[in-house]
Amino acid sequence: MSPSSPVIKVISAGIYAALQDAGRYGYRHLGVPVSGAMDTQSLYYVNHVLQNNINSPAIEILGHGAKFEILEEVRLCVSGASGIIHLDGKNTTPHQPFFAKKGQILYIQKIITGARFYLGISGGFFAEPVMQSVSTINGTHLGPLKKNEVLRRNIDEIHGNSQNSRLIHHTIDKTKPIQALHGPEYHFLSETSAANLMNATYTITNENNRMGYRLSGPALYTVVAHNNLLTSAVLPGTVQLLPGGQLILLMRECQTTGGYPRVLQVEEASINQLAQRWASDSIRFLI
Repeated sequence: MSPSSPVIKVISAGIYAALQDAGRYGYRHLGVPVSGAMDTQSLYYVNHVLQNNINSPAIEILGHGAKFEILEEVRLCVSGASGIIHLDGKNTTPHQPFFAKKGQILYIQKIITGARFYLGISGGFFAEPVMQSVSTINGTHLGPLKKNEVLRRNIDEIHGNSQNSRLIHHTIDKTKPIQALHGPEYHFLSETSAANLMNATYTITNENNRMGYRLSGPALYTVVAHNNLLTSAVLPGTVQLLPGGQLILLMRECQTTGGYPRVLQVEEASINQLAQRWASDSIRFLI
């Protein structure tokens, strides 16, 4: 990767904005999370329409309020969540590429549906990779974007090609069941708890971030003691049963091992849907 001259300046990062690619693979044995874009389908779609390498870095933006100054003419695309996005006060078309000129201001004014936007540029953003990825890991030096930070474009891939001509942006549907498979310790559940897990509605609590979502719903009980359960591998989409009977659903930046029963494993497409949900949104599992 080679940087160009500065292309975008962060005026305001809003709630949260960070560079993300598809994640950091091959280092989980060292305890390093995968991280990467919470909604990988939206990341891939943005790169597809801009004819970038599918894994090119883009800016993940949580909620509204983020504002960016354009430092040189560039082709952009914003996808993921739907909302009101202004370029110098005029609405842009979501999920479609557009040109921005030097000095213009891109403003994520309002979010309507979903939780996260993905802002990509032609060629993708440049950043020095750490363990073959530029994605953030919160709590480390690989943190989110800050006010007045200046980003550069990757000049090596301005004329790159998307690797999948059939990519589309997914429709955000908060009523859609979350598809999951039985986890390794699913059989620990009592018959009643297994039925509750299949039929109950759970709510995302305020304790949610890129590491995981704590859920609130009917308490679940096991018929197998798990006090001495060995710490085992977990990954994005693993649903663990906590000692109090509630669930935690691990997301992209989760730890690599855990000691709680793994009762479900959420499928990839549903992780992308979950990335577009907020606290108080509901979840039903389709097992």
